[in-house]
This record gives sequence, C-alpha cells and structure tokens, in this order.
Amino acid sequence: MQSSRQIVFTPSRQAIVRALAVAIVGGCAATWPTLGVTADGWLTRFDDAMAIADRTGKPVLTVFTGSDWCPHCTTLEEQVLRSREFQEWARDRLVLLMIDLPQNGISQATRRERSLVCKRYGVNTFPSVVLLAPDGQKIAAQTGYTGQS
Repeated sequence: MQSSRQIVFTPSRQAIVRALAVAIVGGCAATWPTLGVTADGWLTRFDDAMAIADRTGKPVLTVFTGSDWCPHCTTLEEQVLRSREFQEWARDRLVLLMIDLPQNGISQATRRERSLVCKRYGVNTFPSVVLLAPDGQKIAAQTGYTGQS
C-alpha cells in the first residue's frame, strides 16, 4: 500500500505557491538534453522554455535573479526552489525557467537577451517570480522574497 505524503510549506513558501498555483496543469515529464539547463534542471533560455510550454501545455515558472549580487535571490533559491519538496511538486506541473542577470560571467549578448525578457514582463525588482501561460501571457507575479535568510 502506497502512503499519501503531504508536502508542508512554510508561510513564505505558501505565499509563492499560492500566487502561482492557480494555473498549474498536469502533464508528462520530459527531458530536453540539448537545451541550456542549470545544474538544478532549470532552463536558461526564454525561447526554449516557451517552445516546451507550447508543446506540453504547461505554464512556465520564470524566476528573475541576480545570482552574484542579490542576497534575497540566493535565499529564495536555497530555501524554496532547490528544496526537494518544491522540485517534486513542480516536476510534472511546470516548465522551469531561470533568468539570471549576474554582474559578472555572462556575455553582453546574453545580458541583452535576458534584459529584454525582464522588460517584456515589467521586471525591475529581484528576485521576481512570474508565471506565464504557454502563449507567453503573464498569469501571476510575485516580487521580492521575505523568507528567513
């Protein structure tokens, strides 16, 4: 007999999940080995994420971060986005996209491309989390992160 396990989210995690859960849809998991992907499995290119969303019908959870200068971004990633609970919950529900704008370590072309995505969705606060429909329309957004550091 398989036991039912409830995932418990802290209040800060609940706020993020509640804001995004409205548009969650199921689907089959897939791997996309030729795409730009972080070590944690997040896509790094907007066009790739939208193509997968179009094919799967899944919404795109887009996290806008500054990995080498934004302490709240790092805290969000460590406490929520890298957690086993979040990863298990998101695996079959979302396309995960990380738009990272570090101060160092990316080309001007990549910075320009990622900045255009920020402008498109009105992101000027980091971290920001935006849930996109497969057609690119903004469904929900959350700016900042106030979880414990």
